[in-house]
This record gives sequence, C-alpha cells and structure tokens, in this order.
Amino acid sequence: MCEVYMKAEQTEADWSTAEGEWETLVYRAPDGWRITGICADPPFCHQQYIDYDDDWDWLFCSSFIFRSQGQTPGEDINDGTEVWIQIRCAEVEIEKE
Repeated sequence: MCEVYMKAEQTEADWSTAEGEWETLVYRAPDGWRITGICADPPFCHQQYIDYDDDWDWLFCSSFIFRSQGQTPGEDINDGTEVWIQIRCAEVEIEKE
C-alpha cells in the first residue's frame, strides 16, 4: 500500500484549504507468494512549494514523481487542485508461501 497525504492552502483572497489522504494498492504479489519487503530510496517524500500559475508543476524526489496543480482558473481552491504521483523505482521482495 502507498499512503498519500496532500494539503493545499490559498495564500490570499478567502484563504481556502483543500486537504486529503488516501491509500492505494501499488503491487499485489502473485498467488502463492507474499511480499517480504519494499525497497524504495527513500520510502517517503515531502514536497512543498508555492504555485504562481494555472500550469501543472512537476516535482521530483528520488523514488517519486509528483505532478501538482495548486492554482486553477476556478474561483476556489477546490475547483481543480490535484496531486498525481508516480513511483519511479522500487524493488519488491517476495518469497514463496
């Protein structure tokens, strides 16, 4: 499982905040096998930045790529603030059950 948390805060106008967290399945071991470890270096990442436009921003952090859009053309922060995450490299250790 991959745990994701994001928070976006508008730094002017009405000071809106959008926040969310979720888990997503990254890999499922084949039948008859079990996961004994996941090696990502580092196994976590924290990114913080200020978005000045409506374009997507790309942030890189070792094992992860983030595509984020904090400012959108809409009237409020919840009109389109998004985070997209891709795991670039991770080794999964599995063994026969």
